Amino acid sequence: MYRDLSIAAVVLSAAFSGPTLAEGINSFSQAKAAAVKVHADAPGTFYCGCKINWQGKKGVVDLQSCGYQVRKNENRASRVEWEHVVPAWQFGHQRQCWQ
Repeated sequence: MYRDLSIAAVVLSAAFSGPTLAEGINSFSQAKAAAVKVHADAPGTFYCGCKINWQGKKGVVDLQSCGYQVRKNENRASRVEWEHVVPAWQFGHQRQCWQ
């Protein structure tokens, strides 16, 4: 429930963050740069609540801050992948073709 509310809050804040961020976003790389600005003050990740340490526009996830145990690839687990910020299920589960 908390995760759903967090995701909804971030999506709404991004939607209403004003034309400054939305102006001129024509590519995925520009969208990632805008996402860094939107999430700069985020307390943690959506999935597990781990703290994010920002180094410029690079987000490094502090895995020990939430007790996350890496199963496979620690290098990949410790970075923010903008492609996966919102799970596909979150925006697709209500669509008829997904049921």
